[in-house]
Amino acid sequence: MTIRIWSLGAGLVAILMAGCSIVPGDDGIDVRTLPDGQRVLADTPRMWVDWTESVDREVARETAQQLPSGGGTWNERWMRSIDSLRSGGRENQEKYVAYIIERRRMAGLPELVAEPFH
Repeated sequence: MTIRIWSLGAGLVAILMAGCSIVPGDDGIDVRTLPDGQRVLADTPRMWVDWTESVDREVARETAQQLPSGGGTWNERWMRSIDSLRSGGRENQEKYVAYIIERRRMAGLPELVAEPFH
């Protein structure tokens, strides 16, 4: 049945989604509009899987002693990510922060240290 609904086209999906606060974007990003009108990245199962897979790839790169993309140190890279998560724009921010910390610990990587950014 789900296949039939999706096969009817994006117009019908948009109509069906009109009563929902989460709108799946064509670019694979789910957005929730909060009661105050602010739009944030939704914490949906799809978004969580995509994000955790991305973190897992980066942890594997760090474990393999590859350099972080964009330069700097891994500590700086992760602290920027955590700072960005905590600055808003995503539901359940601390869940995402905790995942970074947990995965790095599981990989035996050093604890992150808050330091001023350059």
